[in-house]
Amino acid sequence: MKAADIMSTKVVTINGRETIDRAAEVMKQHHLRGLIVERDSEDDAYGIITTTDIATAVANDRDPAKT
Repeated sequence: MKAADIMSTKVVTINGRETIDRAAEVMKQHHLRGLIVERDSEDDAYGIITTTDIATAVANDRDPAKT
């Protein structure tokens, strides 16, 4: 089996400067548990933010509206 056989083809991205509050809104809107974080430049790697990342940030007293 290849990764392509089970991967999601519905990819939604978010700008890395957005808050985790906004990331959670986008995930809810699209019924997703993760988003690809866009690169700031061609030298940057893509990132991923997941619901687990958001839960961890909130559990560590990070303000979702400012983080």
